[in-house]
Amino acid sequence: MTSKSSCRFSKVYPLQLFEGSPEWTPKSDVKLPERDLPSGQVYLFLHDNYVVTCGAHADRAIVFDAVTPTWMTYCREALAFDVPAPIRDGSAD
Repeated sequence: MTSKSSCRFSKVYPLQLFEGSPEWTPKSDVKLPERDLPSGQVYLFLHDNYVVTCGAHADRAIVFDAVTPTWMTYCREALAFDVPAPIRDGSAD
């Protein structure tokens, strides 16, 4: 698995989709972003190392980092999270 600081890909999802996983237990010491006004949603970033943050940086404002095989499967299957092959394979330089 990559380190948090070397992430090269992320996707944004509404908080409620993460809450669908039984693995989801956000860190209590991180303040979630404000709700988006038009949609009323809170959006979080899922990174290529399966860590969830409040922003685009994988090593800041970490909301969830208890990555397990079950969590990874949930992200791939329920969220359709897929890191593009060139990034996953390290050939996108």
